Amino acid sequence: MAWVLAEIAAGSTRLVTESGRVLLEPSLERGVVQPQLQKRGTVLFEQFGAVGTVINNRQEHDILFFWVARMVMMGIELTGTVPFSNVYLHGLIRDSQGRKMSKTLGNVIDPLDTIAEYGTDALRFTLALGTAGQDLNLSTERLSSNKAFTNKLWNAGKFVLRNLPRQDDTPAWEALRVHKFDNIESVLKLPLPECWVVSKLHVLVDEVTASYEKFFFGDVGREIYDFFWSDFADWYIEASKARLYHSGDHSVASVSQAALLYIFENILKLLHPFMPFVTEELWQALPSRGKALIVSAWPPTSLPRNIDSIKKFENLQALTRAIRNVRAEYAVEPAKLISASIVANPDVIQYISVRSPLYSLPSLYSGPIGAWTGSPNGSGLGFATM
Repeated sequence: MAWVLAEIAAGSTRLVTESGRVLLEPSLERGVVQPQLQKRGTVLFEQFGAVGTVINNRQEHDILFFWVARMVMMGIELTGTVPFSNVYLHGLIRDSQGRKMSKTLGNVIDPLDTIAEYGTDALRFTLALGTAGQDLNLSTERLSSNKAFTNKLWNAGKFVLRNLPRQDDTPAWEALRVHKFDNIESVLKLPLPECWVVSKLHVLVDEVTASYEKFFFGDVGREIYDFFWSDFADWYIEASKARLYHSGDHSVASVSQAALLYIFENILKLLHPFMPFVTEELWQALPSRGKALIVSAWPPTSLPRNIDSIKKFENLQALTRAIRNVRAEYAVEPAKLISASIVANPDVIQYISVRSPLYSLPSLYSGPIGAWTGSPNGSGLGFATM
């Protein structure tokens, strides 16, 4: 009903369905709606009835009363139902210099040309990352960045698919499906990298769902972008390679395989409203996909997470960055093995000195760890000396 009333307010002269049924006549400029759209319970009313949200340009705030308020009043008068309960105001798409697009300036960006060069998903994601209600300056740099993000997503999907068991390997799939991530007992039993990334994902789902409900689409995009690129691709995929390629234990490898599949399929669900084409293509490539991603269930909220594992892994990340910075500062050759001495409080020493988490990150540490020393002031992770 909202789009029909929008046509009315705009002075539409005629609107017909694919079957040829007339919905809008010239008389609609005076606010007359065909009977089939006024009667509740009819197929047309149920299909085109109250939609919940209407979208409008914030630049038209001066005519909001004549546009939005009129649609509300006409909907109540003609159907007895409010056609929508939310009004979402979005900004304008401007050029890279913040100017309004016009033929006179010659700065109009053709969306079809943009799609041909950068892809539909990259364009959609770029437009969605704008701040709610604010204008967006569209530049080739933004588009190129999000095209790279699409490519990164595709490559991550290839990595996940390449490291899953074969479809006919029934024992491997049975071992993989044993691992569950929806109860706290299972999450707490996971190795540190898996416990960290699953916990981070569950936190992300809560944040993204809350932002979606508030129409903070830009925040949603940035939160998913940061998790996928910084946590999943840069850290967890690298951490999983030790178990997948060097563990020699199928039960250990199945933990990483299960976590990779679980994390990646939920990333696809969260990204699908922004990037429907690449996410659907990757979703259909995953094993045992019985239905399309667009009709799959949204990830549940309030799933278990282990905050302690997040803090522990963040300490490992800080340690890794510190060692990398020292090596870069002193121009240490990448292949050269050196020892390190870490200053930390007893709790940090306890889980770092076990070394098993470090073996899960073979590409992050270039040399063996030397001595372990407790921090004299009882602080957390202190510094690394080489």
